[in-house]
Amino acid sequence: MPLRRCCCVGLLLLLLWATGCAMAAAPMVFIYKLPPSEMKSTVAKQYTRTVLRMALERTTREFGPFELHMAINEMNETRQVVEMEKGGGLVNTVSLPARKDLDKRLVAVRIPKDFGVLGFRVFLIRAEDQPRFDAIRTVADLQAIRIGQGTTWVDGKILEDAGLQVVRGSDFEGLFQMLQEKRFDAFSRGVYEAGRELEARQASLVDLAIEKGLLLYYPMPGYYWFPNTPDGKLRARRVEAGLTAMVADGTLKRLFLQEYGLVLKQLDLSRRRLLKIDNSQLGPDEPLDNPAFWLNPAELGRK
Repeated sequence: MPLRRCCCVGLLLLLLWATGCAMAAAPMVFIYKLPPSEMKSTVAKQYTRTVLRMALERTTREFGPFELHMAINEMNETRQVVEMEKGGGLVNTVSLPARKDLDKRLVAVRIPKDFGVLGFRVFLIRAEDQPRFDAIRTVADLQAIRIGQGTTWVDGKILEDAGLQVVRGSDFEGLFQMLQEKRFDAFSRGVYEAGRELEARQASLVDLAIEKGLLLYYPMPGYYWFPNTPDGKLRARRVEAGLTAMVADGTLKRLFLQEYGLVLKQLDLSRRRLLKIDNSQLGPDEPLDNPAFWLNPAELGRK
């Protein structure tokens, strides 16, 4: 073989090898979006990103490098799901509570990133009504209370299916006014939402307070979701592997308590009267029987 031809062949092989290495080293790009409820909370926003990043770091050896970016487009939950299905590149990772209708459209990593904390609810009430709530001991007692919810919130359906009274409002800010004007009796909020929301409005809503004795609970795991495509399923496998390792060595629980522990203790969850209802919006595949995945308020009192 002439020397020139040998050199050309060698150069071609070298280029092919270099191209292969570059392709192998190409990072897996995750473009994520959070639901509006998490975007409003600095703690929730930071926590969700940190958990995802740590899960990806745990799996670099097996799956390779990654890049993590937040989607810049404003999207409500409905559009997030639509964009995931379209595959247009705006977003390929979302953080949403479990819903059986999503199971038919997206792929979930069924490890609750937040130990189901969103399912623990306290009530914003008119402070003068606290004696009325002091008398509540059962879910049946709670049925006499009118609970405010947003028009499109899945929580409203959960409460209604449990036999509770729901009054809906289309405007988030308007719900606080509706409570103050006695159009309903209690505004159900997540345990990491209530204090922040009340503090931000205390000057104008001086009659409202966080109810002192009750803790409503329905299982509501927060999952990372991915497109129902081969690429989406690969991303899901990677995040599942990372989260599994974080649960096994206690990293996820330590991170959770670091971010949420103070506010949970301030609400004294372990001493509240726990009222449990079912979540009618969950599918059959939720890992409800795995205690490692769920927050136990009683444990907070022992920390």
